[in-house]
Amino acid sequence: MTAQRLAASPEVSGDGVRTNGINRVLTLHRVLVTHNLRARYKETLLGLAWTLIGPLLMAGVLIFLVQNMMGGNTRRFSSYVYIGVLVYSWFRGALSQGTRSIVGSRMLARRPGFPPEVLPLVAVTNNFVDFLLSLPVLA
Repeated sequence: MTAQRLAASPEVSGDGVRTNGINRVLTLHRVLVTHNLRARYKETLLGLAWTLIGPLLMAGVLIFLVQNMMGGNTRRFSSYVYIGVLVYSWFRGALSQGTRSIVGSRMLARRPGFPPEVLPLVAVTNNFVDFLLSLPVLA
């Protein structure tokens, strides 16, 4: 079911049973997150590898600067830096995309019955999925 249909549909399921509003919002949230993730990585050359490449490059630069230029020598420093970069990237992405999400999807947010508070949650969830996909590098 698309987000437009879900937003416009009444709170009645296919069985004719009245569903809870939270179930509709959660389903809408899942549909939007899935759609955004597919759209984000569909046309890229490396696909999901970009979720690993960006934080690895940023962490590599920070590790090089601190260890080689400043003479820092800490055990497992690269792991600390990578975790910090991942958390920073999640926070930065969620905050910037979340603040622009309602304005960027104004046609969807203006629909009657559409809960606009779902849009920032979708941005936070998308960035959290990227965060989770980048964690296996630490293993």
